[in-house]
Amino acid sequence: MTNQFGINDDALRQLADNYEWLRFTCRRENFKQEDELFSIVVEKALGSLRGFKDQGYGIKPWLRIIVKNCNKDLLRKTINEQAKQVDNVVTFDGDEGEQVDIFDNPIDEALQAISAEDRFLYLHESQNADAAMAQLEEPFQETFRLSFSGYSYAEIAAKMGVNPMCGMEFEWFNFLEDAHSWQHKKGVDPTPLTPGMFGYSLLRMNQNREFFNAIQDEMLQFGVPIEGLHTE
Repeated sequence: MTNQFGINDDALRQLADNYEWLRFTCRRENFKQEDELFSIVVEKALGSLRGFKDQGYGIKPWLRIIVKNCNKDLLRKTINEQAKQVDNVVTFDGDEGEQVDIFDNPIDEALQAISAEDRFLYLHESQNADAAMAQLEEPFQETFRLSFSGYSYAEIAAKMGVNPMCGMEFEWFNFLEDAHSWQHKKGVDPTPLTPGMFGYSLLRMNQNREFFNAIQDEMLQFGVPIEGLHTE
C-alpha cells in the first residue's frame, strides 16, 4: 500500500523500525564518518523507497547495499578533497617496485578520516580483489558479489538454493561412577569406563554398546544427530 506521496507504507515502517540497526551499520562501515554517512544513507533511502520491493528478506539487504554504495562515494569524495589541499606527498613502493605517490594533508584534521596509507591500501586491495574475482568460476563469483553487497550468509544461501550445515566436535571422559561412589572418592581418581590407551577402538565400544547406542538415540531425540562416535 502506498501513501499520498507514492511511498510504500510498509517500506517506510521497516525503515523506521530499523533506525538503530542502520545507525550501527553505518558506524561499522565507516566509524570515522558515521554521522555524515548516516545522513547520506537516510536521505538516499527515503528518496528511493518508491523503488523498494521486498523479496522476502525485509529491508535490511536493500539498506546494506545503499550503505556500501554511499560509503564508497563518501570515501572518493574525501580522497578528492584531500588531494586538492596538497601539503606533502607520501610515497610507497608498488608491487612491481614502482613508486606510488599519494597526496596527504596532515594539516586539515577535518579531512583526516582516511590516512594516506589507508587510501593506498584501499585502492590497492580493491584492484587485487577484482583480479582475484575474475579468476573464480560461477557461482563462486556470485557468492562474493552478494557478500560484498551486504547480504548475510543465510540470505546468500537462500538465493543460491543451498542449505549450509556445520558440525561440532566434542571430547569428554566416561567414568564408571554414580553419585554415591563419587562422593565416597571425594571427587578424586574416578574409574574410567575402559582403562588404558584405546584410540578408535571398536572392541571397547562394542563392550559398552548399550551405553553408546543410548547416547546416539537420545541425542537424536533432542534434535542433535551424531554423525560419528568413537573412543580415543
